[in-house]
Amino acid sequence: MNFENVRKLLKEHDKIEVGVYIDYLKSIENDKNKDGTKKNKWFPFFKDDVAVSLFKKVLKTGLAIDGDMITIVNKGK
Repeated sequence: MNFENVRKLLKEHDKIEVGVYIDYLKSIENDKNKDGTKKNKWFPFFKDDVAVSLFKKVLKTGLAIDGDMITIVNKGK
């Protein structure tokens, strides 16, 4: 995932909310198990356009993705 590309694709949205979302995505990417292996092995398959689409879908609900209140489930669609 190219975080700067996601940021660019979301440039018309609130910069703070987009920044929080990017930070959340980075935390998902870097999250590790106790043994040091990556926790989210699916993350390399998570594409920029899907990340943008999820952000916009959640935004329509009046919520924001901050990692504490919303769980992202991606079933490859």
